[in-house]
Amino acid sequence: EDPKETSPSHPTPPPSSSSSSSPPPPIAELREEDPPLSDLRWIPHRSTAIRRAQQFLPPSEDDQPITLSVKCPWGDVIVAQRGDYVVSEQDRPDDRWVVSREIFDKTYEVVRYGDGEARTKFDEQQRLGKGRLFLCRKRALTYLVPLSDAVRAVGDAAADSGIEGRERGRDGENDSDGAYAAINDDPIEQRRVEVHTREGVVTVPVAGKYYHARGVDGEIWPYPTDKAQEMLEPVDE
Repeated sequence: EDPKETSPSHPTPPPSSSSSSSPPPPIAELREEDPPLSDLRWIPHRSTAIRRAQQFLPPSEDDQPITLSVKCPWGDVIVAQRGDYVVSEQDRPDDRWVVSREIFDKTYEVVRYGDGEARTKFDEQQRLGKGRLFLCRKRALTYLVPLSDAVRAVGDAAADSGIEGRERGRDGENDSDGAYAAINDDPIEQRRVEVHTREGVVTVPVAGKYYHARGVDGEIWPYPTDKAQEMLEPVDE
């Protein structure tokens, strides 16, 4: 979503010579329906950023669905469906992500429509079809908690209730005895979590680089901490 979030480079790691050097599987999954997340202390923030956006409106041939794969700042690829919006930073067109049409209409507002020259350049970069380029602002509040707090809350709840399939051991099998028991000897920078956003599943590191974000409609996504410090300001409700 709002990043759902820097334009870090993402160099391709060298091929692994053995399976033992592969990163461990994600230690947990986060979903918006998780009951423990409602108990966390979510801090409301307002966005100060003006961003570019364009609706994905490809030409339709024989009523066949057409999608667009968008590489997000953290490396995952999310698929835009017809009608969804691709949002990017004004000065970093490669720092882009997908916002579903439903969420965009509820939470964003148009600031200004772009000129023809800017639109042509943007279209070449994004291949979005007939959607009109415009600048936008997120008018809805974004609620943040540290991502590690969200992972801990889900892990603790699973350990208490025996929920299966949410915490995983080193071999990827279910580990309902707690999210951390099987990975304590893994380097913390390798611990990752799957976040089930409405636009797709993304995998990000647990340690320090991301907040867990929630929108006014209950939607969740990972929000880079450096981008939050730059583009969000806390507010009182």
